[in-house]
Amino acid sequence: MILFGLELSISKVATNYISPENVALWRTLTATVTIGIYMLTSRRSVTISKFSCYAFIAGVLLGMAFIFMFKAYSVGPVSVIVPIISLNLIIPVTFGTLVLHEQVTPSKVIGIILACIAIFLLSR
Repeated sequence: MILFGLELSISKVATNYISPENVALWRTLTATVTIGIYMLTSRRSVTISKFSCYAFIAGVLLGMAFIFMFKAYSVGPVSVIVPIISLNLIIPVTFGTLVLHEQVTPSKVIGIILACIAIFLLSR
C-alpha cells in the first residue's frame, strides 16, 4: 500500500510537467519492465491459455483507466482525485457478490459503507 501511495503521488507530480498520456505510457512501460525482470529473476514462466483473454481485456481496461486518471491528475489536486478513484472498490465487491457468488457478511457491508464515507470526507 505504501508503494501505491508513493506511485500515485509521484504520478501527480509528473502530470505537472508532461501530458497525462505520456505519464500513462511511461508508467505502464516501466511497470512492464519491472514485472518482466521479476519474472526472469524468479524463474517464473509466461503462459498463454484460452483464459488469457481475461487478462488482455483487463489490460485494455487498465490502460483506459490510467489515461483518464492521469487526465484527472492534470486538472485537480491528488488529495481529491485519489479518494474519488478509490470508489473503484465497489465494482469488484459487487462483481464478487453477484457473479462469483462470494459471501456478503455484515462486516463487509459496514466496511463498504465506511469506505464510502471516508472517500466522501477526504474528497471535500
